[in-house]
Amino acid sequence: MISVEEIIARKISDRCCRRQFKESKQVNLIVQECCEDLQMPVPQIVYCETLTRSFSAFYLRNQPYIIYDSCLMEALYIYDCIIMSGNNEQDMEKLFFKLIGEELILRDDLPRSLYFSGKYRRLDYSFEKTHNKMEQEIGQMLSAQNYFLIGHELGHLYLDKSFSDGIPEGYWNFTKVCMCVLTERLIGDCSLEDFIKTRYGYFLDICPKTLDEYYELVWKSNRYKHFVDECYCDFQGLKLLLEHYKQSENSIRAISAALNYLILQEAIRSDMADQKFFFGDATHNASKSMYFSVLRIEILLLTIQYNRISNIEQAFKEIGNRSALSRQWAKLVEKIPSEESFSLVFEKDLPNMDSKKLIDTLIATFYYAHID
Repeated sequence: MISVEEIIARKISDRCCRRQFKESKQVNLIVQECCEDLQMPVPQIVYCETLTRSFSAFYLRNQPYIIYDSCLMEALYIYDCIIMSGNNEQDMEKLFFKLIGEELILRDDLPRSLYFSGKYRRLDYSFEKTHNKMEQEIGQMLSAQNYFLIGHELGHLYLDKSFSDGIPEGYWNFTKVCMCVLTERLIGDCSLEDFIKTRYGYFLDICPKTLDEYYELVWKSNRYKHFVDECYCDFQGLKLLLEHYKQSENSIRAISAALNYLILQEAIRSDMADQKFFFGDATHNASKSMYFSVLRIEILLLTIQYNRISNIEQAFKEIGNRSALSRQWAKLVEKIPSEESFSLVFEKDLPNMDSKKLIDTLIATFYYAHID
């Protein structure tokens, strides 16, 4: 039988490890604090720095684990610096090049990654000239994001065990109401027929004929049940954060920024996975994962609004910034060389070094900082 250590080592190896990362006492304390609130066992934390840039939670041989990937915090730090210093377009473009280049390393597409490493090196982050003035504010924002994301993953572990009663019926009903409210807003901008035709595929395999049939089928779909699971874990992360952090407006702004970043990351990954990235087409429909990510933010905002948590106007404004991000992403996609242009670059055109050394060089090029 394969040992637990070997299984976890393989999980980390598959994520493309950047460097070793020893445990963080602060993260240990956050996890312990959240587990006390949720009245659940403390999971073993697996620390890493990988290009996957995501936290995840799972059970292995009936024991809980959480993967804490500090590369996600590096990306959030850069993103927070950009938005706190005025959303400089060049800064955002440099971040795009980093995310694209690292994703290409994950996909073993080294020629294209090398191209984006050159684009990345030619730009400087303008926020580096002024970010010292905002260091404390950025640190507080990053701390809140860290807490929320850990709380979200612990929510998954909590739901998956026998000591949990599962998602409360009241939350299922609340989510249904939210979906109806958001649907009504969308139908106001298009016909009912167009809405059903363009949206049904995210939750369903068969196109319904009426809105009532659409709702009836969605509530029963496994995709919807998985979606509500994610929304409830967002809610758990929000509750845990607000119970331990003062100034709820700042916490909500931090969450909205984190989710906006994750939407950006998902946009890049889903476009590349669906082979849409190099077509110069910025108008294609969102992937399922991208669509669900945006919908999760909207559900969380309605949750905040329903609970009347302080003044959330600024949080709504921050969420609205994702449209500006989408425009920047669309402009960048149009600048990227076509598939035909990239097809002229072959492995033999790469620098004369072995694959591992080239990967290490590319990883080092895109490296920005270790965030503890």
